[in-house]
Amino acid sequence: MKKRILSMIIAIVMVVGLVPSFAIAASAAEIVASQPANGDGSAENPYQITTVGELYWFAYLVNTKAKDGGNNNAHAKLMNNITVNENVIVDGALTSDTSSLNVWTAMGKTVFSSGWFGGSFDGNGKTISGLYVNGTANYQGFIGCLGEGASVKNLTIKDSYFTSTSSSLGAFVGTMGLSSVAENPVIEKTVRSACFRRKNPKCTHDYDEYYG
Repeated sequence: MKKRILSMIIAIVMVVGLVPSFAIAASAAEIVASQPANGDGSAENPYQITTVGELYWFAYLVNTKAKDGGNNNAHAKLMNNITVNENVIVDGALTSDTSSLNVWTAMGKTVFSSGWFGGSFDGNGKTISGLYVNGTANYQGFIGCLGEGASVKNLTIKDSYFTSTSSSLGAFVGTMGLSSVAENPVIEKTVRSACFRRKNPKCTHDYDEYYG
């Protein structure tokens, strides 16, 4: 069955300051993304993420160019445990029915400062469950490219699947700068499956790693 990839209807409304508000409808489970009620994205007052919709909003903010209202240097703090999809991993492998899974797009798409994730994401001891990444581009994971001086910490990723036909694949971070910080990461019931086209264009995967 053909995978249903997130289709997004995006409305951008400029509010006080330079903080954009996005409304995103995701087809798989009809996730509607909205700006967190608390925080302004600064290091001193990070966005307080409480729902899956707010998590998707933050990811879109990070991945949107500054000229279009985005901010790849924004800061966020996770306030609740969040489930994106349920039962992604079954008996140590990806579920056989992926058609209804919401696809996660990694935050930070390039190694350049204009496109990496240059802020911070504080997991606050909480868990994100059910991330599903099925990509072809470089830099795949919860965060694709963690820029210089950026950080992700105190986060558990659970019941998730990450695969890519290209390089730089991770659960937390695909690639990171020398001064980046990934602190206290925990991975549970998660599979990382890699296939490098330059090695074998027809491969289904080169290896699977299961983190129980």
